[in-house]
Amino acid sequence: MTILTGSDIFNRCWQVVYNVISGNVLDPTSRGGSKWIFADFPDIQVGKESQFPGYPIITIDTFQSDSKNMTMGIGIREFDLVSTITTYTKSSTQKDTVNSAVQNALITKRGDFLASGLRDLFIGAGGTSTDVISRNTKIHESIIPIRLKAEL
Repeated sequence: MTILTGSDIFNRCWQVVYNVISGNVLDPTSRGGSKWIFADFPDIQVGKESQFPGYPIITIDTFQSDSKNMTMGIGIREFDLVSTITTYTKSSTQKDTVNSAVQNALITKRGDFLASGLRDLFIGAGGTSTDVISRNTKIHESIIPIRLKAEL
C-alpha cells in the first residue's frame, strides 16, 4: 500500500495507479515477465528494435494537479489529480479487451485508492484513433482520462 505525502504526491499517485493496473490487468499476449506498462511510450533506438516490447502497451501519464485551500477552521490542502491512461494495440478487439480490463481494475480496486488517501475516482470517456506506423503496422490508440482527489 502506498500512502501519499505532500513531497511526492504525484509520483505516489502514479505508483498506486500503476500497481492497480499491473496487478489486475493481464497481458493478452502472455509475454511472461516482459514489461508492457510504462510512464511514457518506450524509446526505440535504431538498430535495437528487438528491444521493443511489442503491442499491446499501456502508458500512464504523470499526474498533474490544480490545488485549492479549503478552510473549515484548519487549513486542509485538497488536490484534484488528473492523468490519462493510453493503450496501444494492434487490433480493435484487443483494444476493447485491454481498455475494459483497465477500467474494471480501476473500478474494482477502489479500496486500494482509498487506503492510499485517494478518493472520488472519475473515469472519463476518452478518444480513440488508428494510425499506421513504420512497416505498415496499424496501431489502435485509446485514451482513458482519470481524476482522483487527495487531501494532505
